[in-house]
Order: sequence, then C-alpha cells, then structure tokens
Amino acid sequence: MSHWNYRVISHDKDGGEWYGIHEVYYDDEEVPHSVSTNESPIYGESPTEIGWTLDKMKEALKKPTLKFSYFENLK
Repeated sequence: MSHWNYRVISHDKDGGEWYGIHEVYYDDEEVPHSVSTNESPIYGESPTEIGWTLDKMKEALKKPTLKFSYFENLK
C-alpha cells in the first residue's frame, strides 16, 4: 500500500543549495515516486493538529535528505 511522509529535500539553485520539508509519496515497494512541488506549510484545525504536523516534520530531520532533482528525473 502506498503512503507518504515528510522528508527534507535539497534544492540546487544558482550554484547554491537550500532545503525544505516536502511531502514525499512512495510506491508499494517503499520507493519514493513523487514529491510536493512546494514546501509543506504548517497549519491545522487545532493546536493539537499543528503539534502533530511539527512532530512528523521533526521525524523528517532524522532521515536521509533527498534531492529534488531525483524527482524531476522521474518524469
């Protein structure tokens, strides 16, 4: 079953590099197959929901960084 999580994504721009947290989607074999175009905002219908989002984003910091160009090359 496919799923998603937050991941830190590196972007190359004008010879530099910057990072953002994006939603990444996986296939049934756990291989990343797509990424959100823009960085993920932090919002929710309650403070608790915002806390959940922040916790999941913190988990992304513990995983290897992915390159945005990886997903561009999949198209």
